[in-house]
Amino acid sequence: MCVLLVLALMAIVWVYSNYVIEGYVLAENLAGQTVVIAQGWELLPLIWPVALLFMLVGMFLLLVFLKIKKVI
Repeated sequence: MCVLLVLALMAIVWVYSNYVIEGYVLAENLAGQTVVIAQGWELLPLIWPVALLFMLVGMFLLLVFLKIKKVI
């Protein structure tokens, strides 16, 4: 039951992410001209270190929470 709920939540987040990310553009201003570097899902390879950082922070907070509750 929990697995189905998590899969449904993942699907909802995927659809929402698709809707939100399509509107983003990474651009740089060079000599007065705007150059598009990445658009939509092309941004993902450029920002993966930020996602990894958030994942590690989440794991750290989970471990701290479990330590406080004395689960582990």
